Amino acid sequence: MGRTEDERRQADAAHAEAKGAIDALTHRLQQTEQELAGAQQALDASREEREAASKALNESESRVRELSGRSQELRAQLSGQDVPAALRGLIRERGGLWVDEQLQVPEGLESAVADPLRGRAADARMPPDAGPDAWREAMAQAADAPIALYAEQAGAPTAVSESLAAVLQLDAGHPLYRMFSAVALVDDIMHAAIKHNGGTYPIVEYLAHQKGHWVAAPAVTGSQVKPPCARISMFKKFADLDVPKMYAGPGGHSDKKLQDEWTWDKFVEVAEKCYKGGHPFGLGLSQTTDCVDWVGALFHAYGAELVNAKGEVTVNSDHTKRVLEYGQRLVKVLPKDVIAWDDASNNKCLISGQGSLIMNPPSAWSVAKRDNPSVAADCWTFASPKGPKGRYAPALPFFWAVWKFSPNKSAAKSLLAHLLTRHSAERFVAASNGYDIPGFKGLRNFKTWAEVEPPKGTVYNYPPTPDQIVMVAGAPAPMGAPAAGAPAPAAKPAGGQG
Repeated sequence: MGRTEDERRQADAAHAEAKGAIDALTHRLQQTEQELAGAQQALDASREEREAASKALNESESRVRELSGRSQELRAQLSGQDVPAALRGLIRERGGLWVDEQLQVPEGLESAVADPLRGRAADARMPPDAGPDAWREAMAQAADAPIALYAEQAGAPTAVSESLAAVLQLDAGHPLYRMFSAVALVDDIMHAAIKHNGGTYPIVEYLAHQKGHWVAAPAVTGSQVKPPCARISMFKKFADLDVPKMYAGPGGHSDKKLQDEWTWDKFVEVAEKCYKGGHPFGLGLSQTTDCVDWVGALFHAYGAELVNAKGEVTVNSDHTKRVLEYGQRLVKVLPKDVIAWDDASNNKCLISGQGSLIMNPPSAWSVAKRDNPSVAADCWTFASPKGPKGRYAPALPFFWAVWKFSPNKSAAKSLLAHLLTRHSAERFVAASNGYDIPGFKGLRNFKTWAEVEPPKGTVYNYPPTPDQIVMVAGAPAPMGAPAAGAPAPAAKPAGGQG
């Protein structure tokens, strides 16, 4: 009996449903197989990584065992030398190393001990019975450097130990001073540079002229001052202060009255007005250099010395109290997170359009010129405010030096002489958009500062004018401890352009 039409339709529907189910299962099977293949590949890769990691681990363990054995061997060799441990400790505190004439530095000994010896003759050869005065004179001739002192005879360290210990206990050197003592003198280079470029500024002498000698030369690259860089429009809008009028660009005439009124008191008044306008000053208060430098200039402007030229702690003074009271007023109108700023934070504050003023070299303006041209075209750099003790400009000078132990001192000095020429300095300044500040009086009239833009003259007032005292934070503290019986070195910069 044939199927009815209804039965055929039902059979077709069942067939279609079954086919759909089979197709769905087939699709799921394909997906599962693809996932399985991927998982298998991942498993294989993991096994390869595990094998590679296991191999690297085995190699590292083998290297550790090898170095551990070598370290023990070297320690045994070193401890076998007839050098008292107490003496060795005193010398290391000094930053140097005392060794017997017969001591052979094993190859591979840590560089802190080996490097000062390689390629050097003895700085001093002392008899075993040398007294403290003889040792002190020998160390002075060696410029109190990280030094290697050799005894004339082996097996007699006692007298040497007692004598040298007496010297070391009397003459505890400052780490920075020891660093200067590790470099070769560059008097010849500096005398020639001064002849051609004019004299140096007091801040340069304070940092690099030690015990009557030049121990380093002022680098052009990196050396900087950190005067205010402000938004022209914001100062006009919120404080009614025309910055380009106060410190004019090339060919202009600065307003002397406005300059005289540009004090730290005026500074905080403008800061308060800009803060109310929603664009605060971007002045960091953390421990990075940009923060320390502008605060150092503020302290100097109020006569607040933390350590005087004799090395005496003088922080507890009326000057310090006054500057801290000033700081309490200023900090209220700064961004709330300034205590956590780094050296990029103030730049970002200006470039973003939020800040109305920062104290910085032209690096922030240069980046704004690239990333936010409208901000760059509204920036103007000018002199720091004046305080009761003068108009101090925060500085961060860099220096070039030649290591005493260098085997290429002649070549290094030749390069140094070339870098200090006017031609080289001008190229450095131009390449940095006026950021670099040479340390010689005759090298601060380059056309770069007058020509870079926008706006024309924006960094024309970046090089400090004669009425500014360029200073580093912490001055006039002495750069290092004096030799026994000698007076502390006097701080050079008492005033004038730095």
